[in-house]
Amino acid sequence: MQEIKLIAIDLDGTLLNTIGDLLSSEKTISEANLTALRAAVARGVYVVLASGRSYSNAMDFSEAIAKGQPLICANGAMATLSDPYECVYCECLSKDK
Repeated sequence: MQEIKLIAIDLDGTLLNTIGDLLSSEKTISEANLTALRAAVARGVYVVLASGRSYSNAMDFSEAIAKGQPLICANGAMATLSDPYECVYCECLSKDK
């Protein structure tokens, strides 16, 4: 069996739970998922969150799992490496669009 080296996971509709009603909901990562993902990181597995969210918003969830993990955000328009969060890919729309 091959060793797992990386787990890539979406946030909204996948990893996050919604607490409260639709008008005043707060999205969180369940304790069971946090425990499992932190255990994976402790074994040397990269946990990469891939999200349509902005960098700062997605980073909050990434750091809740473990500091220094790579991140894909802004619907794939930005990708960062782990600590010190070096941006390795960024695709911005031109002002013409």
